[in-house]
Amino acid sequence: MKKNLFMVAAVALMAFVSCNKEEINNVGEPLEPQTPEVVEPSYYVEFTADLGAEETVTPTVQQSATRTTIDVVDKKTLWVEGDAISVNGKKFVVKELIDGGKSATFVNAEELPANFEAPYTAKYPYKANQTVEIPATQTAVEGGIDPDYVPAVAYSDDNSLLFKHAASIIKFQVAVACDQVVLSSDDALAGTLTVTLPEEFDGVPTFSAATKTVTVNGSFVAGQDYYVAVLPGEKTNFAVKIEGYELKSAAKVNIKRSTVANMGTLMNRVRLYVASEKTGFTMNIYAWGIDGVELPNAWPGKPLSWDSTTNKYYYDFPLAVFGKEISFIVNVNGDECKTADQKKTFANFEETYSLNWKWLYLKPNSNWKQSSAKFAAYFFTKNVSGEYWQWMMKLDSNHYGCVIPGDYKNVIFCRMNSSATNMNWDNKWNQTGDLTIPTNGNNLFTLSSGTWDGATTTWGKKTF
Repeated sequence: MKKNLFMVAAVALMAFVSCNKEEINNVGEPLEPQTPEVVEPSYYVEFTADLGAEETVTPTVQQSATRTTIDVVDKKTLWVEGDAISVNGKKFVVKELIDGGKSATFVNAEELPANFEAPYTAKYPYKANQTVEIPATQTAVEGGIDPDYVPAVAYSDDNSLLFKHAASIIKFQVAVACDQVVLSSDDALAGTLTVTLPEEFDGVPTFSAATKTVTVNGSFVAGQDYYVAVLPGEKTNFAVKIEGYELKSAAKVNIKRSTVANMGTLMNRVRLYVASEKTGFTMNIYAWGIDGVELPNAWPGKPLSWDSTTNKYYYDFPLAVFGKEISFIVNVNGDECKTADQKKTFANFEETYSLNWKWLYLKPNSNWKQSSAKFAAYFFTKNVSGEYWQWMMKLDSNHYGCVIPGDYKNVIFCRMNSSATNMNWDNKWNQTGDLTIPTNGNNLFTLSSGTWDGATTTWGKKTF
């Protein structure tokens, strides 16, 4: 197991500059733990170690059977059994947890040389090569981060150690699955610590072999938390990219040491919102127009999803659609109900197309359902020329629906000959009376039991 040593605090991050990019906010989240081998030495030296709350907000590490988690409510950081540190290059392991892990005593797990004496430089996590490094290439861990990426250090003239962190963490999620996230800046984001840390460890430590990019590889799952360690300090032209597309950027951002900065969700997709009332039918989108990009171009396309937050339908296209124009058709049941050809250029990662379809629904009685009858709607406006027939599509065993064409004010629902291919009065078996289309939100006409012709009630509301 691994454990989280990372302390969380408020982080000052300047506003991102692009209108299509998002801001970084702050919250605290977890790291994870390790179990060392212990070699019995002939004598022991004991240290007391604290994790040193340098900021006002710190997380609680709670150990479970499989991993550690953070509870930001209690605002504490704890040692756990199995932790190992190095002191002047030698391995020390937990002997006893104090006050529930707020502090701990450590003893050496290997022989110590005769010149083992103060001043002491201690490092976490323990590594045989003693390298304190924030690597330029990191592996994603769902819900956590490898503690090797976020070293903590302490400097003391006695056997009391106060650990402080040399790194900061950036937290993020991805909107859709991917396998790589790249951070870049004009300033160093990764490197190896080369100087002995001063006692107070104020400011930003000095790193050598510094690089200006950090690449995080892994099988990223949409909506899950991920973390990347970076060098603290002021970063100019900071950017985050997936598949070569810049998803977030800032002309200047200041990332404090020993903090977790939350970037939120990386929009590594292009989303088309379709503004329309919810219908109960499967709404499809058929798209074409960009060579070499996977689009839903097998008729009738792919289903739209419903977003209950915006109350809109949506479809997520790959990032390669960004900045390009596509053609598309929104439809229900293919040719039965569809828009004309539409075009949209994705200047932003999210665009909206207003469908403005209004729906009417019919609940026929048992009389009308006989003989496999079909159902149609005849639209008109009293005292105005022009009319329109519309087949009604089956929604479920009791309901049928269709789109109101244009601004028609009146409708007659018709029971049609089961073999009819054309909608006209010659193919009509039965009909309602002349109905006024409601404007109060009612959209469902229920045919009264036993009725065949001339019904004028009852209107209600069909919701989904």
